[in-house]
Amino acid sequence: MSLSRLPPEILLHVLGCLGSEFFAHDIRQLTISRTWYDLAWTVLIRDLHFTARSLGRFTENEAVLKRSPPYIVTIELSLGFGDESSQSLPTDDLRETSSNVGDIDASPAQLDSSLAKLAAMLPRCPGIRSLSIRARGQSSALRLDRLAYLNAAPLAGLLSLPHLTSLELDTAGCHLKSPPNSNVHLCRSINSLLPSLRRLRCRMEELCESLLERPPSDTALEEVIINLSISQLSDTITSYRYPNRCQTVSQDFSQLKLALETRAATLAAWLRNPRTLRIISHELPSLDVYAFDAITGRRIRLENNVEWDADGELVDEVLEEDESDLFDSDSPVAPQIVW
Repeated sequence: MSLSRLPPEILLHVLGCLGSEFFAHDIRQLTISRTWYDLAWTVLIRDLHFTARSLGRFTENEAVLKRSPPYIVTIELSLGFGDESSQSLPTDDLRETSSNVGDIDASPAQLDSSLAKLAAMLPRCPGIRSLSIRARGQSSALRLDRLAYLNAAPLAGLLSLPHLTSLELDTAGCHLKSPPNSNVHLCRSINSLLPSLRRLRCRMEELCESLLERPPSDTALEEVIINLSISQLSDTITSYRYPNRCQTVSQDFSQLKLALETRAATLAAWLRNPRTLRIISHELPSLDVYAFDAITGRRIRLENNVEWDADGELVDEVLEEDESDLFDSDSPVAPQIVW
């Protein structure tokens, strides 16, 4: 019997085993028959992977926006600079940023609009469980500044899913813009998701201990990794940075790290079944990377450019070196991209 002649519920199960990536790799595999297409399309749309450019195409298609929500399970956004983009900045902007940024995927205004449309759609996605957002920096040259192509407000709009179980937010590759007197506080937005989350990974250029405030209700949270090391965003960039504390001009990184480690230890003691709870940071001037294990209270030395949850070498002594007066997070204001 031909697969296309199977009962719809069995065919859907078979197509689900193939997975979204199977159809995304070659979209022609959707077009076997009308019945096949209707079922395969729901499998394709389960796991969505976007660049800024492809997100723009998706959010401009009203029919897709209306049809997709019931089937979406995973959304992954990889924003910023990419090889696939041919978008270029005007000459004046190239001079202003002192670099060639011709690989940026979309203008800030276009990206804001796309993210706002995506955020408006998410409340109609009852099945979504995983959200990953990565904002890449420019990897073509050594840069000690980050381009400001992403606004904090649209990101906050995405962090409003009470049934999300996995969140990965890595925006350290760019400077997040916020208007004056803005009440957007991403740490609070993330913290509000803890009751439903099982897995949280976060690295931002600004954060604070409210990120790890104990939630008011029970949670099934098992993995939390906060990365305070912005020293290596790619194989070619070493920027010697730590994050700033949210909504303050204070540049004392040692106090921020201590506050986060203290909150992490408190959270670890309260959780029912914590598997991984660590705070990653690097030491200066060595750039050695360490992870504070909030479950055991010990420190682990990690290799550079490894997975955030990688095993490492146990360090017996407590690291006491004060890095705050070396290369703190007092980097120049990120250049604004004007379109």
